[in-house]
Amino acid sequence: MVLETLATNHCDILVIARMSPRRETRTRRLVRALAQDFRVHVVSESEGGLPRRISVDGARVDEIPLPLPRFHLWYFTGGLRVVYFNLYTTLVALRSGASAVVCSDALYCLAGIIHKLFFQRKFVYNSHEILWGLGNPPWLSRFLEWLEKSAIRLCDFWLVPSEERARLILEKHRLSKAYVVYENFPIMDARPSRGISRLKKSANIPRNKPVVMFQGSVARGRGIEALVQSARSGKFHLIIQGTGRYLDEIKKLQNRNVTFLDACPNDSTVAWLKVADLSFVYYEDTCINSAYACSTKFYTSAFAGVPILCNRLPAFQIFAKQYGGVVFFDALEAKTLEACIAQALDPSYYPRLKKEIRNARKQLLSTSLESKINQAFHRLLDQDRP
Repeated sequence: MVLETLATNHCDILVIARMSPRRETRTRRLVRALAQDFRVHVVSESEGGLPRRISVDGARVDEIPLPLPRFHLWYFTGGLRVVYFNLYTTLVALRSGASAVVCSDALYCLAGIIHKLFFQRKFVYNSHEILWGLGNPPWLSRFLEWLEKSAIRLCDFWLVPSEERARLILEKHRLSKAYVVYENFPIMDARPSRGISRLKKSANIPRNKPVVMFQGSVARGRGIEALVQSARSGKFHLIIQGTGRYLDEIKKLQNRNVTFLDACPNDSTVAWLKVADLSFVYYEDTCINSAYACSTKFYTSAFAGVPILCNRLPAFQIFAKQYGGVVFFDALEAKTLEACIAQALDPSYYPRLKKEIRNARKQLLSTSLESKINQAFHRLLDQDRP
């Protein structure tokens, strides 16, 4: 299959993605939009370590296994994986005959830049992160800053997750560039196969208590310890759904008011979120990138229509100002969380929260992002047509 990928796979648009679009992510939504009007070929890293060719939303997707074990991105082996993927996708781009190459993150932009500089074809930069704001060592941040600036300067236009992030990055680099905003908001079929009462019964979740849910990677710096301690009050039941190296440590804090669930696909996660009354989302404000990014977990909670309990990161505050449906806590300690949860669940307050988050979901779903993305690509590709 790898050799087939390097063969003649002609397409209109080649998308180079860091993660497989099988997941419900910004890349998946981009692919879904483009496949409505164009022949789309996606090359991504294989999550299972095996080559695979699949069809996703009308696009052809090739998942490519990378050599060397997966470590932190900037360990030696991680750096070699990035180099290998760039060289591989550049060969695919040269053979594809694509009119445009879309590259996710500046680390994976080699194919797009070569396409642009040497073959006068179109290059679109699909930014996921603020590369210079990841909290890396100074030398690495300077390199990433240069890489990001080069990608934005050379691309024909830019896909970015939010207006605020676009403003920050353009001001940092003193650039002006046309861009299209589309948020990391999922769209999926999330109808539960069983009713809420049956889901609760299957996991021994009490019916007579409000439910707070944490879902995602069980890691340090996610506020889980304080949340488990606050559940000792017995005023709510806590669900922790996910996996991670820190899971065993968290389980040592377990009490009868906590239920642990295995990680599952996003559509099943949404079904479980519908069981909850509140979703807990916490990220440490360690760098600009984390401060100005509404995480997938945050948006998945909004998609499920569940009010969100979170800390005061700028991205979360921007969402709350525009849509509501959010309760903030100012200290990561058990008593503070207990008080905020009690306030959120108060019968005089909770119905308003629920209505706000449902309205937010409705507004985000009604935004015609697919149309906006397609129009931008049509304008781009029509420039070369007689």
